[in-house]
Amino acid sequence: MSLAYEEAVLSNVQLSSNYKLTQMKSMVFPSNGFFRELGVVGILGSDAFAQAVVTFDAREQIMIINYPYRPDGLKISEGVAIYPGQTSHPIVDVDFGGIMKRVLFDTGANGLLILSADDYEDLKDKVENRLFSRGIGISGVGIGGFDLKNTMEMKKVSIGELNFVGKEFNNMESVTCKGSSLMGVDMLKYGKVVIDYMRNRFYFFPYESGTEDMTGKLKNWNVGILPVKGHFEITAVWDSAKDLVALGDQVIRVNGKNLSELKQSQLEVEALLDTVEGDVTEIVILKDGKEKKVEIKRM
Repeated sequence: MSLAYEEAVLSNVQLSSNYKLTQMKSMVFPSNGFFRELGVVGILGSDAFAQAVVTFDAREQIMIINYPYRPDGLKISEGVAIYPGQTSHPIVDVDFGGIMKRVLFDTGANGLLILSADDYEDLKDKVENRLFSRGIGISGVGIGGFDLKNTMEMKKVSIGELNFVGKEFNNMESVTCKGSSLMGVDMLKYGKVVIDYMRNRFYFFPYESGTEDMTGKLKNWNVGILPVKGHFEITAVWDSAKDLVALGDQVIRVNGKNLSELKQSQLEVEALLDTVEGDVTEIVILKDGKEKKVEIKRM
């Protein structure tokens, strides 16, 4: 979709007691329900920290901004290079069973590995992998919303071996996406991330040694449900559900809960699905003006 936003320059923005920007460029978004639900006014991108060293420590639930000096004891040799030419974007080389791919570490991305469809196509004949299922649809609501005309084929896959900046994983599962491969915020469960934007170095300090087996760790439903213009619709359909529902079917109940009681929010419907005990539940859709019960499954 084509979107147009105003740009602005903010003056004297203070991000911590010792880190202040005399000017910061900004995009001005229209009123946004996603921001309202989170209780925030916007998103801070990496450019805001271009002169700093940022530490994310999920166990301590803290983000540290070091400026103008690096943290004590941080050695350049312990990190890896951030891909040059990508200003303030923490893109690093990740080892997929001996094949290196550039991956963006993105705290705004939910989950762990979000593997691009193009990268998977290149890897599938070169490294150990497994294809679990295929689907079609969209995976989430962006800042500008979404359009069901812009669906894509999705695949749920696993990669036999993955090394993320020194941390080994086996059977890393992912749902493929358009665009670039991402390492999402769930990586912070496995270690502390330090990004030295000034020196283009990226560090990952695992909480535990050894290899993590990720078999079965990624559970997704065989349908996707998102808010659409005042109600909820089926926005993704996987192979095991393709004879039961179709893209655009209106969903009126999930696990006995009437969706008219929910706010128009991706977070709310995902939170409802997360409360389901076990791997099976029932949804009710409108089909030709009549209610139809459909069993959906985690896979």
